[in-house]
Amino acid sequence: MDRALPLAEQVRRQLLQWIRDSTLVEDNGALPSESEIAGRLSVSRATVRDALSRLERDRIVIRRHGSGTYVNPSVKEFTSSITVLRDPVALIESAGYKAAIGHHESQPAVVTGPAAEALSVSADHPAIALSILYLADSQPVIWLEGVIPVEDPQAVKFPRYITLAQFVGEVTGDIITHSIATVEADIAREPLAQRLKMKPGQSLLRLSDVYLTDEGIPVFYSQTYFTPGHIPIQFLRKTDGVPRRGGVSVW
Repeated sequence: MDRALPLAEQVRRQLLQWIRDSTLVEDNGALPSESEIAGRLSVSRATVRDALSRLERDRIVIRRHGSGTYVNPSVKEFTSSITVLRDPVALIESAGYKAAIGHHESQPAVVTGPAAEALSVSADHPAIALSILYLADSQPVIWLEGVIPVEDPQAVKFPRYITLAQFVGEVTGDIITHSIATVEADIAREPLAQRLKMKPGQSLLRLSDVYLTDEGIPVFYSQTYFTPGHIPIQFLRKTDGVPRRGGVSVW
């Protein structure tokens, strides 16, 4: 367990991982009882209940009184959705490919362009520029380029890459908890087209991300380009109201 995160959030993430991997999930979608989960994770039932409530609010699970907790069958395929801040390697693997990193480079730079506004720093603030090429079955499918503002790029000791959020966290000393993403259609221009082995002008998807700490402090800005036809981008979206007998209840 990562003691830097609230315990209920840690349990929620572990449960979500079990759901993704179908670990301890029965054929009918049932999860273990609160008592069994609490025993496996060495936490209280109250903590488990809090974590399950969070998953219920996200429509990932359905809690049936007197029966138990079940994975929502309508969202089972969406647990690897882009709405969950997952590493590109995990996205590739969840799509059924063997993932690898074909290029990884970190070097001193300065913040430029829209990154400065997104990160609330000056346009010439020192930074670390990061670029990564992700492969699916040896084929380039994702190109990421980002910038991490730091006070002294020369003093940064680059950690071993495990996941993108962990890499950024170790460089900055912060814990990444969420991001704000903008999804837009784009086309492959040089040299991006060459990197992704696409024809110039072909369509692709661009995801602009600002990674933030739990306090909402922006620490990393990236643009991630997805080639078409490989990584499904899926969203689970909730309505802003639930019809009930006698009228409509708005959350």
